[in-house]
Amino acid sequence: DESQKEGNNEIWIDCYELTKFLYRNRSQAAKVGDTKEWRRVYEMKDPAVEAYRKEQDKDANTTQTGEIQDNNRDERKDKSEE
Repeated sequence: DESQKEGNNEIWIDCYELTKFLYRNRSQAAKVGDTKEWRRVYEMKDPAVEAYRKEQDKDANTTQTGEIQDNNRDERKDKSEE
């Protein structure tokens, strides 16, 4: 019902995309001890998450490299002033 879209405290999701994601990430499950719980044997792999992590690692490496270069530049400056 279109009138419900304007309501408060509602989350609308695209079930088709969710179903595709879950279908691509099917996994064998194993029962957890004497409980009623089941856990995945293999972890999910989301390409968007992996791309995000790679970008974060690249940014962190760039920042670290920049800090090292700045420190080296400061050390050279200090030696030249002596």
